[in-house]
Amino acid sequence: MSRPNRRRRVRWFGPTDGPEFGPCYALLREDAEVMLPTGPAAVDLTVFATPRPLADATQLKTLVGTPTSGEVVQLLGVWCEGEGRTGRVVEGATRVFWHAFPSWWREADAAKPTPAKPLRLRVETQDAPLAAALGDALAAEGITALWSRASLVAGADAVLWDGRQLAGREADHLAAVAAAARWEAIPVVALLDFPRPETVAAARALGAAEVFGKPLDAVRLASSIRMLTAKRPGTSAVEPQALADPDPLQKGLWAA
Repeated sequence: MSRPNRRRRVRWFGPTDGPEFGPCYALLREDAEVMLPTGPAAVDLTVFATPRPLADATQLKTLVGTPTSGEVVQLLGVWCEGEGRTGRVVEGATRVFWHAFPSWWREADAAKPTPAKPLRLRVETQDAPLAAALGDALAAEGITALWSRASLVAGADAVLWDGRQLAGREADHLAAVAAAARWEAIPVVALLDFPRPETVAAARALGAAEVFGKPLDAVRLASSIRMLTAKRPGTSAVEPQALADPDPLQKGLWAA
């Protein structure tokens, strides 16, 4: 979605409060002109907040087919994780989960795209198939995913930490990874199963700059990584180094 020269107009349908949609609505109120749902004026973006899977998608389908709606985003709440199985997925509407909306909006609101440059992403996971899949998906976006089961990889531009729900020792491990990343001044992106408001808040409090849910959208992840690394002074892709002696705390946490 290209950005117009004026302040963008957004029409919002659905709830505007709560831990999921409240921050999204507040963000739009700061950055755009939010219109009433019944207003006749054409808008650049229509947001359809969906707390639960849609049993009746008639209204959303109508919005998608209305020229004055602009781009239509179905903003998905916690209970919409399984909407493909239990609800109605509407073609033509961009599906964005609540926890991913801030990064999606920043990308859409950018005046012009930043030039793509080679980046390296350190993947912190014990899931080898996931690491391989990320490597393949991100390669097409100009990002090299670095992973080693036996050692940590230094010299990356960002870190992707893979977890479930921050249960048990996971929170300790994310905190350790984020602390190490702060020394290198690199951002950490957390990947969680079915993110909930409380787990997203906890991940950010522990040092994650962004939180993504599974299944992962590689294109959106790549865009977020580029925006996060662009904030770093002197960002550059450097040669990775395998550490012969990993941090004992991180090594112990993985073995726990």
